[in-house]
Amino acid sequence: MIESFQDVTFGFRFTSLSNAKVSEFKALLPSVNFTSRTRGADLVVSFDLTENFDMESLCKFIKQSGIARDTYTVWISIVASGDQGGVALPGYILNVIRETSSGVAFSFVSCLQENSQSSNKPEQGKTR
Repeated sequence: MIESFQDVTFGFRFTSLSNAKVSEFKALLPSVNFTSRTRGADLVVSFDLTENFDMESLCKFIKQSGIARDTYTVWISIVASGDQGGVALPGYILNVIRETSSGVAFSFVSCLQENSQSSNKPEQGKTR
């Protein structure tokens, strides 16, 4: 029998922040583990969202920085053993979307298995 799985990660992603803005944001949320990569002169910065995330600081940063709404999103990463299924958004994710007026982006990776002899379940990780 083939073991089925679905790993879902909820995150937040800024697609264009200057180094100065990243430093400001990290100062507001020192306990958050950020991932970043360079895109041109700016950085793409992402981090996982949890139920206990300090959304007040996130909203404060977005408002005070004047960051354009089209440069940040809630990022939902789905890694699954099948090519169909669904994801329910928890209330705290809906609240982040509502409070930040962010867009929502999905990343879907299907790891189809050919037979019961192989277990190709990937390590849980980020696909941002």
